[in-house]
Amino acid sequence: MNRSTTKLNHPRVFEEARQAVIKLTTLVAFIDLLITDISMPNEEGLGLIRAMRKACPATKIIALSGTDPETLRDAKLLGAQAALRKPVAADVVLQCIRELVATTK
Repeated sequence: MNRSTTKLNHPRVFEEARQAVIKLTTLVAFIDLLITDISMPNEEGLGLIRAMRKACPATKIIALSGTDPETLRDAKLLGAQAALRKPVAADVVLQCIRELVATTK
């Protein structure tokens, strides 16, 4: 990864929340939107939401979970703008992205 990059025009995919926290917190100025699953290896997505909210409050966050509704509520309490229960249709995710992106303009 080139850290001198000033603009990221493509998605980054991380399989572990800990890996995402380490990488993303170094790129916070460039992250407009984060979509995370709550259940991830080595650290929950809730920890990722907490870290991103602290590092970059302006980043829009969508949390996804197939677990209980309380987990989605916790994601919103930690700062996710949207929390979607899986399985979720692609058009629902896209609409959510459109709405969040529209609020940043």
